[in-house]
Amino acid sequence: MKHLNLNKKIITLIGFAIRAGQIVTGFEAVKKSIYKKKLALILVNNKISRNTYNKIRNTLDNSDIPLIITDAQVNWEKCWGIRRHKLLGIINGIIGNNIMQQLKAGV
Repeated sequence: MKHLNLNKKIITLIGFAIRAGQIVTGFEAVKKSIYKKKLALILVNNKISRNTYNKIRNTLDNSDIPLIITDAQVNWEKCWGIRRHKLLGIINGIIGNNIMQQLKAGV
C-alpha cells in the first residue's frame, strides 16, 4: 500500500485512460476486473471507507496488482470528473503500463 501525491504527468495519463475507456470504477467493477486479471493498478481515493478498503485489500490478497491511495491533495472530481466512486482501476495496456512506468520512476 502506497500513499501517493500524483504528479501532473500521471494525472494527465490517468485522464487519457479515462477518455480512452481504459478504466473501471466502483467496487464491483474493480473486483470483477481483479478476478479477470485485467488491471495494471488500482487507485483508491483517500476518502474511501475503512470497510470498502478492507474488502478491496482482501480481494487483492493473491494478486500482484498495485493498490495506490491518493493523497488528499488529489481531488478526483477536479482532476478527472469522478465524484461518486472511490476506486479506479486502470486496465492493462499501453496507458496502464505507461502509468506504472511513471510511478516506478518517481519512487
